Amino acid sequence: MSNNKFQADLKQFGFWGFFKRTAKFFLRKIGINYNSYYYIVNYIDAEARRKQFEAAKLPPVKKLTYDDFLLGDKTIFTDKKLHLIKKRLQDDNYHAYGIIENGQLIYSCWISLKKLESSNACVEGLLDDNEGLLVDAYCSPTARGRGLHGAMNAYRLWQLAQNGKNQAVGIVLKENKPAYKSQIKVGFEVAFTYYVAYVWGKTFTNYFKRKQAYRSHTNR
Repeated sequence: MSNNKFQADLKQFGFWGFFKRTAKFFLRKIGINYNSYYYIVNYIDAEARRKQFEAAKLPPVKKLTYDDFLLGDKTIFTDKKLHLIKKRLQDDNYHAYGIIENGQLIYSCWISLKKLESSNACVEGLLDDNEGLLVDAYCSPTARGRGLHGAMNAYRLWQLAQNGKNQAVGIVLKENKPAYKSQIKVGFEVAFTYYVAYVWGKTFTNYFKRKQAYRSHTNR
């Protein structure tokens, strides 16, 4: 691990979060992968989110094209990731937004208007008609600490409202404290937590049980 990546991960996840990630790295070497997640929901206040975004006075935000992603960090936007990006951009239900600064893609994020999915989090399916999903936000290490996550979360919620959605959902890795805090600041609440474990080729999760319990509770 390079010194720059070490420092960026330590800043993003904190000491204990970084320690857990390191332990999980070694567990993956023997075929075990375990993570815990927050499933979060937001009843969108479109006007409040618009004002929050505009107050942040970010550099220009644009709707991203495939070529824009080619300006990103090659260690993040690998050939495999670019293949997924190209596939998403061909689907009208996905929208990508980001910031390009000095010829580099320093921030990117997505909304989904139909599909519920999250990388490595054992979540897939269709959203309810009134729901939208925040997914795959990435901030370059050089741009962290500038409040981009919080402002862009507000922007994405505003965009969901512009597309007729009044509720948003998201999935956040429990160790990712900055991402969690930025979501709370734009009105998200934790609906439930769940785990996903991959053990020697088999998947174990309590996601579906927790999601069903949450639906039963909210539909009373």
